[in-house]
Amino acid sequence: MKLTAFILFNFITLIGFAQSPKRVLKKLGSNPVFFMDSVNVLQSDLQQYRPEQIASVTVFKDKEAQLLSPGPGFFNKKDDF
Repeated sequence: MKLTAFILFNFITLIGFAQSPKRVLKKLGSNPVFFMDSVNVLQSDLQQYRPEQIASVTVFKDKEAQLLSPGPGFFNKKDDF
C-alpha cells in the first residue's frame, strides 16, 4: 500500500512539474532569411554546422522582422570552432 501511494505521489508530482512548450514551431515561414555572423546565408549553409558550433540564435518576428526583411533569424558561431 505504501509503495502504491509513493508511486502515485511521484507520478502526480512529475506530471505537475513537467515542462511543455507553450507553442511549438511547426514550419518556417514562406521565405525565411538567415544570417550567420551578420552575413546572409542559405538554409542549406546552416545545415553544415553542428549544434555545438552555434553560440546563439535570434529570431525576429512581427514588426521587428518586417523592418529587416520577411522572416529573418540571426545565428552566431562560437569563436573556438
